[in-house]
Amino acid sequence: MNGLQFYGAAPLTTSRGCNIGALCIVDKEPREFTESDQKTLASLASFVMAEIENNA
Repeated sequence: MNGLQFYGAAPLTTSRGCNIGALCIVDKEPREFTESDQKTLASLASFVMAEIENNA
């Protein structure tokens, strides 16, 4: 992606503690990433991992 100005990520960690990737958000515009935004992204990453592990 050309002109990437914003990147935020939360690790995708299994219940056994293995990091398997990251849930990322990107944008061409610069953004402020608040503590609330960080908590929301971490919550979404937890949801994604629950879905992955429940469907494995």
